[in-house]
Amino acid sequence: MASTPITAGRRIAHNTGSLFVSRAVVAVASLATLPVLYDGLGVRGFGVWALLGVLAAVVSLADLGLGTAQVREVARAHDDEGRRRARATLGLGLLCSVALGLLAVVGTLVCWPLLARLFDVGELVHEARNSALWLMVGVLLDQVSLPWRSMLAGTQRYAAIAWTSAVTALLGAVLGVLVIRLGGGLAALGASTAATAAVRAVVLIVTAHRGIGWLTPRVRGIRRSDVRAAAGYGLPVQVTRASGVVNAEAGRLFVGGSYGPAPVAGFDLGSRLLSLLRLPPELIFTVLFPYAVTGVAKHGRDWLDNFYLTTTRYVVAFAGPCAAALMVCADPVIRGWIGEPVPWAAATVVILAPSYALGLAAGAATLVTRVEGRPDRETWYLLTALALNLTMVPFLLRLCGPLGAAFSTAISITLSSGYFCLRFHRATGRPIGGLLRAVRPGLVAAVVAGVCGALVAPYLPDLPGRSGATLTVLLRGGTVLLVAAVVLGATGLVGGAERAWLSRRWSAYGPMLLTKRPVAPVGGSPADATIRKDFP
Repeated sequence: MASTPITAGRRIAHNTGSLFVSRAVVAVASLATLPVLYDGLGVRGFGVWALLGVLAAVVSLADLGLGTAQVREVARAHDDEGRRRARATLGLGLLCSVALGLLAVVGTLVCWPLLARLFDVGELVHEARNSALWLMVGVLLDQVSLPWRSMLAGTQRYAAIAWTSAVTALLGAVLGVLVIRLGGGLAALGASTAATAAVRAVVLIVTAHRGIGWLTPRVRGIRRSDVRAAAGYGLPVQVTRASGVVNAEAGRLFVGGSYGPAPVAGFDLGSRLLSLLRLPPELIFTVLFPYAVTGVAKHGRDWLDNFYLTTTRYVVAFAGPCAAALMVCADPVIRGWIGEPVPWAAATVVILAPSYALGLAAGAATLVTRVEGRPDRETWYLLTALALNLTMVPFLLRLCGPLGAAFSTAISITLSSGYFCLRFHRATGRPIGGLLRAVRPGLVAAVVAGVCGALVAPYLPDLPGRSGATLTVLLRGGTVLLVAAVVLGATGLVGGAERAWLSRRWSAYGPMLLTKRPVAPVGGSPADATIRKDFP
């Protein structure tokens, strides 16, 4: 019995580390290949590829929420009836996945004339059609492997999923670069994506079958109660996921439909760069969710309130200054990454960065809603953002041109995040003053550092070439982050308890780091108890 918590803790730590490394590898592989694709396909071809990627992303969501339902049933399979229900749900998921995947392939083939006009693919119509079909084949393969992926997730084998994702992301990046370097176009690129999906599906199925082969999808024996339970749990999740993805991808679709693929390339590059800003906080939220569930069960509402405000304070302190640095460095960052100026991409970064930071500020509130068993609040939040975006984007496109999509996304994220936080505090009886005090240090630091960086930037060297752009980014970004650090220190981000804890940790481990000799750690103190309360 005594070894159970240790084993569980090690598994959580191992899974967390694996997920972090996997997502980092996927993000870096994607960002590293984009300049090659942009150069090889050209602006128009890259824009078409981005639009086809949006199509594949939206279609891949159509799992009716059964992916989450399968994970839940597998995790609950602790007796004979639970295992029967899990196998039936997995079988139901397999049937739906195959049907939806085939429907995606056939639907793309039938609807291609309409899609070609919508995306304005022009002379690339035949190559784009073949690429779209290959991408739908990849979606089909991912859907077929979904039950086995759910088996691994439901039994806490996240490390297997993480490493599979990382390795296949690297494989996909290598294949994509080779295709472009060998003169291939959109169709060959789509085929390489489908090949990567095939490898990922085979690895997931084989891994799950070897580890938990006793829990395999079973089509026979599916009951109506299984269907009702899976649909009742999965459909709300489907609405939440679909709302988030459609809201994120709506800008590309509207720009492509109104102005053609070329401006989409800039919008895609800018939004992908900003995904790096969201990656660390989103990983932190993933890691903190089970910890918060355990913490509130043990310590109650007061602990959760402190957890919420502390998490918000540090997320804003990270996201705000980083967003300011990206705004000041937008043009040299794009030049250093792509190798040439892309004005649409730089402008997209400047417009969207503040709203992305504000959206991350609401992330701790969405985490708490899940901990408290009210994910429906997050669903309404995302539906509000989607409604605002779809309402504003046609008007702003006429008013501002292609940048109207970026403005619409930024406004919808900002307004919906603010509305969600106000509604969350009102519904849960939490005073809004605590939230305002939590975000104040990071917000003040972001504004002051951003203004100082913008004022200083004209006096710093702006060198040509990728190496010159990299140096420019270091100078501008370093200035912004240095000013932000000073302001954060002055506005009290690190309080007395935190300083006491850091001092004791340095006294315990600092000499060991400097001298490389083992030093016995110092015991606990009242300061440690305080910091453990402030930092869940």
